[in-house]
Amino acid sequence: MAEDSLLSHFDGKNILLVGFDCFVGKVVLVKLLTAVNPEKIFLIASKRNSEKALHELLNSEICDPIRMDMGPDFSEMVSERLCEIPANLQKDGLGLSTDDAATLREKLDVVIECSSADMDILPLKDAVRKNVDDPLRLLTFTKECTKTPPFVHVSTAFANANHQGMVTVTETLHELPFDFHDVLQEIREASDSDIKSVQNRLMRGWPNAFTFTKALGEHALAVNRDSTDLFILRPSFVSPALSGPVAGYTETASIP
Repeated sequence: MAEDSLLSHFDGKNILLVGFDCFVGKVVLVKLLTAVNPEKIFLIASKRNSEKALHELLNSEICDPIRMDMGPDFSEMVSERLCEIPANLQKDGLGLSTDDAATLREKLDVVIECSSADMDILPLKDAVRKNVDDPLRLLTFTKECTKTPPFVHVSTAFANANHQGMVTVTETLHELPFDFHDVLQEIREASDSDIKSVQNRLMRGWPNAFTFTKALGEHALAVNRDSTDLFILRPSFVSPALSGPVAGYTETASIP
């Protein structure tokens, strides 16, 4: 599908972007503001207060081109197009207020989840919470929305790192060498003293907890999506931008 054709699907849409404060999320947000004409972009931060994160983003290098191009109209565009939503991804219902939850359920056309895209090297249990549990809560909320919005999940190409040797890993959901329900249960029930040995036994070819739990997260979303259209994106290395939004822009070079 041509880029223009793909982007046109976002015109006039109400979009929920979760994780706009992550590196990938920042680039997605600027792309949505410059390349398409959305009705409204609702924003949920993954790391901290959304208001502070948005203020820092809009005044950072990544927004310099659009801020200079629009001049005084930039602030008006921000107030019309962007809406910060206080939330907590680790709570059922995303920790939304009653009014915010009702608004999102009524209006959303697309959900984009970038909150677990950044490669954080976390202990296994914490990685499960971030890469499996948080996206599942967001999917649960998405399924409650009136317009049955599609769910876009940013994973990683290294979710399939357990395929050893010179193999072609196709863009499909590859079967895991275990029952992921059983594995998740064992991880959650393991004591702090046992989790290291459990991790060494279960990871079976994945280089770290990030890539391992990304694989678990993909399967958990696929099993629980019901009738929701699920799109899994698998970037490989996250490196400086070639051109847009700012040539050379980066926060970190991420190598799983």
